[in-house]
Order: sequence, then structure tokens, then C-alpha cells
Amino acid sequence: MWDVLSYDFDAGVKPEKVLDNVIRNAGNGSIVVMHDSIKAEKI
Repeated sequence: MWDVLSYDFDAGVKPEKVLDNVIRNAGNGSIVVMHDSIKAEKI
């Protein structure tokens, strides 16, 4: 099961906030949920 939700599905959340959220909450062995979205296109 995942333990970090990136919130990248929320159109109101800026990409920088998504990245910050993941970095702050992920640790060794974390499973991060990310969604295929327009925000991921530039990365």
C-alpha cells in the first residue's frame, strides 16, 4: 500500500507544492502515489 499521496491530481496545487509534499513525507521504502497528468508533462 502507498504511504505518500502527492496531491498531483488537484489542479489547484502547483507542481512545486507537489514536489515539496513528496520530499517532506517520503522516506526510505516509501511508496508514492502520483497520477498521469498534465503537470507531469514538463518533468
